[in-house]
Amino acid sequence: MIVPGRFIVIDNTKAHLDALSDVFVSLRSPCRPILFDPSEDIEVGCFEGARAIFCDVHLLAGIAGTTDEMLFANIIAVLARGVPRAGMPYVLCLWTRHEDKRDAFVAYLERSISEENRHAIPLMVIALPKTDFMRDLRTGEVRDPSALKEAVKEKLTESPQLTAILEWESSVHLALNAMLNTLTNTARTLEPGKSLPEALDVLLSHLAVGAAGRPRALENPQSAISAALAPILADRISHAQRAASPVWRSAITKIPAIQNLQPLHAATILTMVHVAIEPGPSPLEWGGVHLPPEKYIATSFRRNHGCAYGDFIKSLTFTDGTAPDGSSLRLIRVGAACDYAQKNQGPVPMALALEIPIENLTKNKKKDIKSRGYLWISPPFKNHSGTGVFLVSNLRYLHYFSTTVARKYKALYRLREPLLMELISRISTYISRPGILNIETK
Repeated sequence: MIVPGRFIVIDNTKAHLDALSDVFVSLRSPCRPILFDPSEDIEVGCFEGARAIFCDVHLLAGIAGTTDEMLFANIIAVLARGVPRAGMPYVLCLWTRHEDKRDAFVAYLERSISEENRHAIPLMVIALPKTDFMRDLRTGEVRDPSALKEAVKEKLTESPQLTAILEWESSVHLALNAMLNTLTNTARTLEPGKSLPEALDVLLSHLAVGAAGRPRALENPQSAISAALAPILADRISHAQRAASPVWRSAITKIPAIQNLQPLHAATILTMVHVAIEPGPSPLEWGGVHLPPEKYIATSFRRNHGCAYGDFIKSLTFTDGTAPDGSSLRLIRVGAACDYAQKNQGPVPMALALEIPIENLTKNKKKDIKSRGYLWISPPFKNHSGTGVFLVSNLRYLHYFSTTVARKYKALYRLREPLLMELISRISTYISRPGILNIETK
């Protein structure tokens, strides 16, 4: 509930710590100052949410025999402990009297960072020399606070790309603030005679039930409210600023020159867009891509799908009935969003698909698959094991499993809603296409 500081300041001298912290206060930016003590460990993951970490190089000042490499190793250890294991995008600014230490630190970081500490690598390393801004290094008195303020802003904007994504992040926070304001105002209008907490309870309860149905809202009210509010937030973000700010034009300059990517490179981007791998989906989750039991093809395929497995493979344009090397059978949880949201009783619809490694599907074969109205092929993406793949589905092969049976199938990853809805739309269009009686004429 408490928003973490976007800026972290670490120093072993309180006067210096206070001087830089005051700059962020003047910038109206949340800042967390940390007075470093080598005898105490930094709290694990405590830097979460930070976008810039200002760290004094000489955190071990006063300890005899300290070398530069010992100083650098200490900073890396602090970062490795404070940065969450999942990593985070942040800039490291070395707050030091010795600006030349930056290059030496970067070189040390590149050659000595261990695999287990790679999550702590910053996006970039910059430096601010203390002697340029402090009149008295003993007291931390700043010579010109406005100059230090401008220097901090300038350093943080050295990378227009980083500046742009941080600006976008700020716009998300502004859109979220506006949405929460609308939420509280709506609650007051809906229940004028009640206190705000009571009024919000009524409004949120209606939104949760409307978005997810009463059973699922009772089971997980947070998920239900997210389903209700996420589209509103997305709309506010996309309409917050119609004209691009100058920083975006500096940050994104390759648009005229970029070439089409190789499928595996495209898969890296499209995985982020279309597939959720961590955390893994729960059984029966909408969009979940499931692994059938090991003996499914031998014991259940013909009974469930009305043909032999080889006939299904032929229907995907592989005329010899042999799946490409490395391919795997998958079942994709589809069906109406409202049925899933409201936990309506009944069998679970699953679309049958083949997961095919990118390198085993030629360009001509992809074109052939796309030309057939009864087949669907996904964009390339990386699956749960990091392999670049396509999913290919015959829209005729939709099967309904009992909840008891479907719950036993292991969910490997989940298709995000836009890609899932494209598949569901294609299935719906295909199975509902009309036919008429016609007589051929001469």
